[in-house]
Amino acid sequence: MILSARLINIQRWKDITLNFHPGINLIIGDTDSGKSAIYRGLFWLMTNKSPGIETLMNWDADEMSSSITTSDNDVITRLRTKSKNEYHLNDEEIFAGFGVKVPEPIQHALNVTDICFQEQKDQFYLLNSNASEVAKILNKAADLQVIDTALSNSEKENRRVAAQLKAIGIEVEELEDELKAYTYLEEMEGDLEDLEGWEKQLNNINRNISKLNKLKDSHAELEKERESLEIFRDAEEDITSLLEDSQKLTDTKSIILQITNLRNHYQSLIKEQEGLVVFINAGKELDKLLKFSESLESIRKDYRNLNSLKENFLKLKEEKEEVEKELSESLKKLKTKLPKKCENCWVLEEE
Repeated sequence: MILSARLINIQRWKDITLNFHPGINLIIGDTDSGKSAIYRGLFWLMTNKSPGIETLMNWDADEMSSSITTSDNDVITRLRTKSKNEYHLNDEEIFAGFGVKVPEPIQHALNVTDICFQEQKDQFYLLNSNASEVAKILNKAADLQVIDTALSNSEKENRRVAAQLKAIGIEVEELEDELKAYTYLEEMEGDLEDLEGWEKQLNNINRNISKLNKLKDSHAELEKERESLEIFRDAEEDITSLLEDSQKLTDTKSIILQITNLRNHYQSLIKEQEGLVVFINAGKELDKLLKFSESLESIRKDYRNLNSLKENFLKLKEEKEEVEKELSESLKKLKTKLPKKCENCWVLEEE
């Protein structure tokens, strides 16, 4: 029940408060006294419908409001300014951005709909309405339209579900026809199991191949290391060979020194031989002179000396032959010990 109403800057009313009594309340006044302005202000508050802010607001005002106080001690206010468009409930809750509808908490506090209003030019309530319109009004008044709406929505949903089921049935039939073409899949299940077994074997083979590849790589690395060790081994053999050649060269140097000493001794013997040859020639001349010598004994003596010299010469000749023989044997031994590139060395040339 509405206990009072207040309008501020609504059309001709700057500020008016109306107190209502239980039962029927009448507002009586002359024409253009503001009765319709009161109606429009309350209608705007309860339905959020108005002829427009320019028409409803007092021409020299910047804001307008319409408020009521109910028997439940709720104060409901509709406020409109150039920048605000709000509902207030007990000055505690403020609602904005609600569009063309009344916010639900306000509707619950008012408990009023647009069928509660009838304007001056409207036809008599329910008397001039047909049965269908009366039924709609009564249903709305008793909230029976909720049931009608639910039934209507249920029928629509049933039709939608039926159509959907029919479409699904058709789709199922089509799918069944398509499945007939895949009956061979059951026969292929056994083949699939075999393929799965082969796949496992293939995976095992691939794993083994992977292991073999890793072993191959390891073998390649070991082979590289072995080749590097072979190089060091060959180098070691070359070093050993060089050491042996160095020892042979050392021995060769010793042999060459011996040969050089023998060569020098041989040359000295040659020189002694040449001196003996001169001496022998001189002896021949001496023999001639001895023939003319007066002392035969002296000649004989000199002859004996000459024979002694001959014996010495023969001994020297024998020593020469022995030295040459030793030299030849030493050269042969040297040839067997020296590298091939030293075979033409000057010390090996025979005199």
